[in-house]
Amino acid sequence: MGTPLAMNVSVVVCGQLRCLAPPCRHWKGTQFNLIADPQLLEPVMAVEVVTPAESLSGCIGDLNRRRGLVRGQSLRGTAIVVDAQVPLSEMFGYIGQLRALSSGRASFSMLFEQHALAPRKVRDAVAIA
Repeated sequence: MGTPLAMNVSVVVCGQLRCLAPPCRHWKGTQFNLIADPQLLEPVMAVEVVTPAESLSGCIGDLNRRRGLVRGQSLRGTAIVVDAQVPLSEMFGYIGQLRALSSGRASFSMLFEQHALAPRKVRDAVAIA
């Protein structure tokens, strides 16, 4: 939790004091306590990898290295489908690695799923940059 910030909130409009929030107009010139704790969010993608059985362990290992969360596996014909959630920033260059792991026989698709709180390591890297 961040440090609380106390400030006097009022705006002068046409020579009259008005509070920023219309429902609070009767609090003209009152002391407001604002608590801000900004958080860095990152996009998380729903990823579906279709791979042959012999390269399954390499594909799952690579998803784990990319901070992925494997949610399940299913069979589609002779291929195995892996469903996972992976941060978008970790997916750059994934197709090259996936094809190398599977000798060019695996493919993947991804869709935006949600925003999630970025881990401390990522937040610190962004704060420094």
